[in-house]
Amino acid sequence: MPATPFTVAATVPAQQRLDAAQLTQLRESYEALRQVAGGATAGRLAPGLDAGFFCVVLGPEAGAVRVAPLAQYKALAATPGQTVWLGFADPCALPSHPGWPLRNLLVLAKAQLGLNDVTVLAYRENPGKGDMSRSIVLDVHLGDAPDLAGARRLAARQHRHGGVER
Repeated sequence: MPATPFTVAATVPAQQRLDAAQLTQLRESYEALRQVAGGATAGRLAPGLDAGFFCVVLGPEAGAVRVAPLAQYKALAATPGQTVWLGFADPCALPSHPGWPLRNLLVLAKAQLGLNDVTVLAYRENPGKGDMSRSIVLDVHLGDAPDLAGARRLAARQHRHGGVER
């Protein structure tokens, strides 16, 4: 864990940051990414594709929004005139609190991408309805970098003594 905890500066509904047309573009672009990521052969994703974590690209054209693989973050962030958020598929139903995948995304953002401040979209959609009204946007300060030099992997599940998952 970081020496200074991650600090959430703001949490707002996605509709406060994106208009209806942008939300539609976002949903359609995310669905396209899911189709590409899910369509890999033998149940394996192509390198750099994971629909669970992704980039949300705003601009450079006014009002343009699209989703891109997380592996493209550095190249996208270096493009003048556009803003890049991080995003994740959020399983949480609480209106103003993100789910557990956020912690892994924030550690990755700090340790691998070197970010100090990041805007994150917690993507929540009612399956089959195209309703993203529960999605939230968070502005997060990442604090001091954790020392992950010796870490082998980041796991979503915690292990009990003896290696049994809980």
